[in-house]
Amino acid sequence: MKSPRVSLAALIGAQAQVTFNDCAAKFMLIALAQQLARQGGTDAKPLIALIAALLISPYILFGPLCGWLADRFSKRAVINGALVLQVVAMGLVVGALWLKLFWIVLGAFFLLSVQTAILAPAKRGIILEYVGPEKLSRYVGYMEMFTVTAILVGSFAGGWLFSHWLSVGGDPWRAALLVSTTLWVLAGLAWAIFQLTQPTPAQTKTPFTGSLLVQHFQLAAEVRGERPLWRATMGICFFYGIGGFVSVLLPQVAFEMSGGGARTGAISSGMLLMLGVGTLAGNLFAGLFSRRGIELGLAPLGGGLLAGALLGLGFTLPGTGQFTVCVGSRIDLDSTRAGGTWSVTPTTIATASAGGYIYGVSAGTATVTYTVTNGCGTAFTTATVAVNPLPDAGTVSGMDSVCTGDTISLAS
Repeated sequence: MKSPRVSLAALIGAQAQVTFNDCAAKFMLIALAQQLARQGGTDAKPLIALIAALLISPYILFGPLCGWLADRFSKRAVINGALVLQVVAMGLVVGALWLKLFWIVLGAFFLLSVQTAILAPAKRGIILEYVGPEKLSRYVGYMEMFTVTAILVGSFAGGWLFSHWLSVGGDPWRAALLVSTTLWVLAGLAWAIFQLTQPTPAQTKTPFTGSLLVQHFQLAAEVRGERPLWRATMGICFFYGIGGFVSVLLPQVAFEMSGGGARTGAISSGMLLMLGVGTLAGNLFAGLFSRRGIELGLAPLGGGLLAGALLGLGFTLPGTGQFTVCVGSRIDLDSTRAGGTWSVTPTTIATASAGGYIYGVSAGTATVTYTVTNGCGTAFTTATVAVNPLPDAGTVSGMDSVCTGDTISLAS
């Protein structure tokens, strides 16, 4: 007989790993799409929008069907099948990246999103079967805590690891392959750990009917007839919509900030990490003020803060385009076009080497030039680099001895 605590630990760990993999794979795939588009001289934004659609669409298309599966069959069996599907999907991603077949990678990513949709209702329902209604809230809270943590860590890890391996090897396909292989191994470990869970019975014998595929649209029509419920639903959809919009926007902001270079993935995942930390802080704040009941007054407060934040972002002035480096240190610059050469004037202030590495020589301001030449002519773009001096403590002067009980003054 397997321990209920072991079953719960294995369940929570497995679902956290699935969430981690989904977020890491998403940001890895977005970063790969940006690098491939940069190399091909095309716009990556349509591909990023497609990746977002592939992530969300299984929840819309198969939501009721996934709920039926979780009730019709053992929830443990459904979760186990979803974890096996994750291993298969990640294996397809690895194989497609090895063969450099981007559209097959997208298809495998959609399969990964499908297994997440299958897992969603089963992982929540099985907790009730393991702990009963008395402890349900506590363990749901544990699961959500691990889920949010996995979202934050996975989003950051996917972009950062891709950027790291791209900086080391310079090949976006290889960087994505290394990230995906790591996620594939983690998927196998999650399946192995989940085998420690207790079996659970099926909850219903309701047969499958075609109406299940459109049931959620019918329920949406019923909700629309209840005006207060409809307004609340639209408010929730708005918040989720803004979250989706920002998550798609951040990779483009990072791309423009880094010039499409190797650090693009790390910058976008870092910004999303801060967004997630803010979301977590907001949840803690809402929970603190809702201990004795549901405080509906927090909803307009949250909406007002969201509107103010978006308005502030809209009026934030762009950067000046000036980069900074210390004397004796190095910064890495990138361009949205490959195949060019880097130069700096004057070289007494800074120097450049292949790959966009800029070294600070002495304090001052220098101009960095990136030049691209082909059969049709030459084009160049420039940026300003400010080289900051190293700190100088000077020389200590003054008397070199003092009597017991006396004081002296030193100067620098």
